[in-house]
Amino acid sequence: MLIDKKDVDKIFDESTHQSDVCIALYKLVFKNWDNIIKIEGWPTIGKKGGEYIMSKCIDFDSKHHKKVLKGGLWMNKGFSTLSSEDLDDWEVDLSSCQIIEKGVVIHNEKHENQS
Repeated sequence: MLIDKKDVDKIFDESTHQSDVCIALYKLVFKNWDNIIKIEGWPTIGKKGGEYIMSKCIDFDSKHHKKVLKGGLWMNKGFSTLSSEDLDDWEVDLSSCQIIEKGVVIHNEKHENQS
């Protein structure tokens, strides 16, 4: 899946807290966000997109959170760039994520009912 740099910029422009940024970026790639209970694993983003988001997080924290490690929340909770060499700049791969939804578990984008 591809994300748009303009959408990323809009998130940073409209947010006032780093947790809001993090959640909004996850909502870009998990359209069913409100039904998700837990995500195991990390989405992977292309190198250029990953570097851009990390840079924006550092700048954002410098402005809004002067007493924290700049970009620290995204470094700990954000998208991975490991194994991103096969991804386009703004491509996000969810294949390493197990998504646990209300009533459903998705293993690498395959659905199974939990009953």
